[in-house]
Amino acid sequence: MPVLDKILDSALFSNIWKEVIARAGKGKLVQLITLKPISVYKGQMNFELDETQLTADIDASIENLLQKPIQRAFDLFSLDFKSATDFSYHIKVDVLVKMNYANIRKYLNQQFANEQYWILDDRVGLTFYDFNIQWKDNHLSIDIPMKIDAKYKRLKYSGNAEVTATGRINYYPNTKQVKIERISYVATSDKWILRLVNLVYYFDIKEALEDFLQFDISNELVEGLKKLQKEVENFNKEELSILEGEVSSINLKKINFDPNGGSAYILVEGRAGLLDN
Repeated sequence: MPVLDKILDSALFSNIWKEVIARAGKGKLVQLITLKPISVYKGQMNFELDETQLTADIDASIENLLQKPIQRAFDLFSLDFKSATDFSYHIKVDVLVKMNYANIRKYLNQQFANEQYWILDDRVGLTFYDFNIQWKDNHLSIDIPMKIDAKYKRLKYSGNAEVTATGRINYYPNTKQVKIERISYVATSDKWILRLVNLVYYFDIKEALEDFLQFDISNELVEGLKKLQKEVENFNKEELSILEGEVSSINLKKINFDPNGGSAYILVEGRAGLLDN
């Protein structure tokens, strides 16, 4: 899924992690002794992705002593840090990445417009000119002017069409797959042969589009985690701080669309603790 791949490959999450660690090291660590839940960072970051604008709402927290074993509490109160075998704390960072429809349209055009995609065993070629995506009648709708090239044996047909498509974008966390499902569309053209192609192949085209619009993001999450872990390791070495951190996981939890645009809920987890020296 190109947009998620580029978000994970950007500097967004390393910047968020640096901010979380910096704020935890500036007085927040003292709150561990108060037995109160700790909010390390709650705010918003704006960033650019391929000339499109996105916003990230961030809510980061660090576990407190109530979530630690009794012995760990005694070790901390006695200030006997050396006897504590694991003086580190779990950090959870909730990131809600949001993009409005104007920027989604811009991004889709940059990634997919003016390129030809063949479906139905190379019998039908689609060239998209624009992706006018919007929220209409409580669902996601997209208007796509396109060129259609159709082949049947030795015959070839070509012409323009206007397609209005609707569908649902679903994410399946267990399989790490994003699917655009329940697609329906209406195609109009001034060429009767293209209207005939659409009539004959409507359900085949719909099924082909649903197969085409499936994305396995498991590899993107793995590569995104590796990149973030490396950047955090470098940050630990370069920065002067009483804390060091490590990232253990990064996961896409949910994708959502509403009248304001699209959003992705991403959870980053790791640990932060006092430096050994």
